[in-house]
Amino acid sequence: MQRLKHISIAVAGVLLLVYVIGYLLAGTWHAERTVLIRAPVPTVFAYLNNLKNWREWSVAHQQHPDMSIEYSGPDAGLGATSRWRNEHGRSVMKIMRSQVNDRIEYRVLFDGGESSVEGLLLLLPETGAMQEKSGAATRVVWRAGGTVGNSPVQRYFGLLLGYKVGGDFETSLQRLKQKLDPKS
Repeated sequence: MQRLKHISIAVAGVLLLVYVIGYLLAGTWHAERTVLIRAPVPTVFAYLNNLKNWREWSVAHQQHPDMSIEYSGPDAGLGATSRWRNEHGRSVMKIMRSQVNDRIEYRVLFDGGESSVEGLLLLLPETGAMQEKSGAATRVVWRAGGTVGNSPVQRYFGLLLGYKVGGDFETSLQRLKQKLDPKS
């Protein structure tokens, strides 16, 4: 009986510790990945700035090939919008800022704004050995993040979400590289 009491106290202690750690985790998540593409910045920018091209390289589109997508606004740049529906619900993505040959900032709203993601694609001209060997090169930095809430469970979810999205970014950027850098 004494042993059962010790086991119960230990289990309760571990659960309390997990709960307290959950409160100490951030209520936000963040993912960032980068890739080097042997193509000039204007070429990479023009391709990324058009949301219709995302279907060719973004893992999200490969994971949900049956999703229906509608586009509105301009073909590219500020205000370009895509709306889609898949088995997880409906979402909308909009380019919020498009600075020529520098950056593309976007926002994704899921299920009518129930949750959102703020993202950035930063384009940096690459200098040095890579550029000397193959001409122009671009380093693409993809960042995104969002909030997950205040409960410990949501905060643990945010920790996992950063890893999951980061993995998707890694795969997507490799697909982008294959698309724009045929020598890769």
